[in-house]
This record gives sequence, structure tokens and C-alpha cells, in this order.
Amino acid sequence: MRHLAVLILVSVLALTAARAGPKSPEPVPLVLRPLPLSEGVRDVLNRGGDPDALRKKDEYRRAKRVGVDLAAPKGDPVVAHGMQDGVLFYVFYKKLERAYGPRAWVVQRIKRTERNWATPDSEPETKTSYQVEAFKLFGGEQKRGDQHHGGYGIKDYAQREIVKEYEIGFADVAGHAAGDAWPWKKTTLFEYLAKYGPDRDVFDKVRFRRSLRWSLTVRLDKQGTYEVLAPELGIRVPAATTDPARTVPAPLAKGKALVLVRGVGLAGTADGEDWFEDYLKRAGRILQTESFAAGNSNTVLLAGLLANRRKDGSLNTLQTRSGFAGRTQQGLVIGSPRWEVLKAYGQPKDAKVNAAWWHYGDIGFWFDGLDRVGRIYVRRTKK
Repeated sequence: MRHLAVLILVSVLALTAARAGPKSPEPVPLVLRPLPLSEGVRDVLNRGGDPDALRKKDEYRRAKRVGVDLAAPKGDPVVAHGMQDGVLFYVFYKKLERAYGPRAWVVQRIKRTERNWATPDSEPETKTSYQVEAFKLFGGEQKRGDQHHGGYGIKDYAQREIVKEYEIGFADVAGHAAGDAWPWKKTTLFEYLAKYGPDRDVFDKVRFRRSLRWSLTVRLDKQGTYEVLAPELGIRVPAATTDPARTVPAPLAKGKALVLVRGVGLAGTADGEDWFEDYLKRAGRILQTESFAAGNSNTVLLAGLLANRRKDGSLNTLQTRSGFAGRTQQGLVIGSPRWEVLKAYGQPKDAKVNAAWWHYGDIGFWFDGLDRVGRIYVRRTKK
């Protein structure tokens, strides 16, 4: 009887597993990456490229007061920082990547704790505030870097500490933001759900489905010493220089053998109606699909490729995403210096030497703040 009971139990478990079907693959982990400082300044503060416009920005003026010129940043490749006359200023940029899911937007909530000491031995005055915000995504990434900056004076205190605890990811916020569609205007990339304040009502309504956490700590004192720490981003200034390697996305294991061919797409893939099935075999499963009113759609594949498909299902363009580990026919990869692109393709017409994008019609390259290839696109033009 005992053996019969065991046999029945095993059969029931096997039947239950069969009904449940195959196990769903694990979601791709979210990634936060610090950006080169010059890239953040270029793409967020000075998008038009006008030096005079940059100098009118509040962040530029505040940095200048502590001896930092954001028009030509030197020193740490990720963080601009300095302290003069009892005032500390810092600025850096980070980006959320590999955020693939049923929706193209994420929520970030922040708990900020400020502590001020009247004397080194006294109990600190403590104030806590909360903020909730939302970011629109494109192909699983923030469209631009997220700027983090602060300007803190020591005032009459002996020392100060500001700690920000962040959580970012896919979430619903009851009564404020829910569903898969972006809840605000299509042209809006960022929205406050609640600005910093003592009320934590909205903060507590955030229910994350999938998220990651990171922190930022700022300290300064009467003697003029300070530190800015974001351990998850590798930031620890001024004690250490941020490793510029942190600004390059870690390569994905999938896709090292993939080759991008200008005017075509992926090398060695089939044409005709079965082209997408061939892409799935080579570049992995679908991570995210987003459809648009015009009838075209974007599909992100596991190997770090975004395929834009026309209304009829044909391939329009391929664009690399974070961690793409393949190459072009000329051997260019993510992280290749600009001069290698120049050697392979020449100087593009109507493009500045230091332009963020170099377009060659059926292939193009986007450069990061350290003049390295950060993104590649290929347009299918050959039938």
C-alpha cells in the first residue's frame, strides 16, 4: 500500500506539472548604469549644443561657483563635484536599462533623510521626505540620462548628511498610475506623482512587480571636507575616481556570433516570410513588443537587438540595445572608438566631427560621452 501511495502521488505531481506547462523563463534583471559626465551634459543639459545656452543653465552656474566647468568637465569621468565657501555641488547621470516588460514605463520612489549636527557631539536634527516619479522608456531603456545633482551649504552646522534611498522598476500606484499604457501625454518623458514632502501617502501606494534598489549619500562638514557615495554605481568621490569601465554596458552572453550587415540586417538570415523566425533562432526569445498607431512595431530580442517591423511584418531597422555583443562586418562593436568608425566608413556628409550620431544611410552609429560607439542601427534597404 505504501508503494502504491507513493506511485499515485508521483503520478499526480507529474500530471499537475504537465497541466501547468513549461516554466516561464526568468525575466532579464534591471540594470542601472552611470553615464560619462560629458554625455549627460551633452544629452540632458545642452541638447542643442549651444555653449551659450549651457552657460545659462542653473546647474552650470552652480557648478561654476565651486570651480567646475561643465562645458569642459575634467577630473572624474562620471561625477562633477566641488566645494567652496561652505557650499558643495555635484552632478552625475545614470540610466535604467534592460527594463523589459509588458509596459514601456517605470516608477521610482525615493526616501530622503537629512541629518544636521549643530556640533560634532550633538544629536542631529532629522527630517524625512518622500518623492515618487515615473519615466517613459524606449526599447527597455530611459530615452535620456537621469540627472542627479545637489547644492548644499554647510550653513551654521558642524556637519550635514543627506541620504536618498531609491527603488525603481515596474509598479502600479493606486489612484495615480496603473495599466500598461503610459498614463500621460505621449511627448512627456518624465512625470512627478509626488514631489518631495513629509507626506508618504503616494510613496506607500507604490506596489512594485519587479524593481531594484540603489542609494546616494552626501556628507559635508565645517572643515570643507565632503563625500558623495553611490555604491551601486561605483561612485565614491573625492576619495576615488570612478572607473570609466562602469559606463560601458556589460556584454550579454547571447549574441556574440551575430554580425550586422548594412542594408540587410543580420548576416546569414533568411529572407521572405520566415525571416523573423530565423532571427528568433539566432538572437533569442522576445523580451518585449510595442505596437504603434501607424501599424509598425518594436520587438526587443534577448541578444540586445530591437527590430522595428513595418505594418506588413517586414524588417525596417535593427537597433542595438544595452549589452549587444555582436559586431558589424567591419568588426566594429559597442565600445569601439570613433576613429575606427572613421577608418571603416569615412567622414559622413553634413555631420560634425564630434556629432553624437554619424549616419551613413543604411547604417549609423551613436557615440557616448567618451567618443565610443554606444549604439548601432542598420536599415534594411536591399530586397
